[in-house]
Amino acid sequence: MNVEPGHTGNPRRNSRLFIILAAVLGVGVIAVVIFLLIPGPTPEEVARKWAVDNVDAAGEEIAGFILGTLGKEGLEGKVLTELGGEWIEDRINEHLTWTFSTATPDGAGNQIVIATGSVEFQVSRPPISGRVQAALPFRLLIDGSNVVDEQVILADASFDAELTGIDTQLIPSGIDAGIEKAEEGVDKLKGLLGQ
Repeated sequence: MNVEPGHTGNPRRNSRLFIILAAVLGVGVIAVVIFLLIPGPTPEEVARKWAVDNVDAAGEEIAGFILGTLGKEGLEGKVLTELGGEWIEDRINEHLTWTFSTATPDGAGNQIVIATGSVEFQVSRPPISGRVQAALPFRLLIDGSNVVDEQVILADASFDAELTGIDTQLIPSGIDAGIEKAEEGVDKLKGLLGQ
């Protein structure tokens, strides 16, 4: 068998090899094109994923907001503190719902989505009963498919509570404070009377 100069090997084998290489290259090009055409997650989808991944942290922020709004010195704050932060966080985790704003550009190539966590739950722990409602917005800065910064927006937060039975029970620390004030009043009165 004579092989012509410039030809190497079996021509059929070379054409099969060429077809296989062309098919592999074609499949690779199609895969790259499909990958480039599939859009990434929207900023709103990224915000929803953040909310799912940060339920506990958001719950702690909302619980802190509720207790802070009631006031550490107020009777309501003391009663809810007596209920326990864990109890409040459990109610928040059970009843937490989210709403998301439409994404807006920040001017630096990122997107901003406001994710607002809202809760409304009943309090039924004798002698206290009623309901608590709160909403706490988080400003999420989104770069591509990642939340790169988050900030609580207290100015836009809301809170409402209707609780009954709080004035029917004195908390021991409240009793101590009341006794001290009464003693101070007696001392002032004795001073005025010259005793």
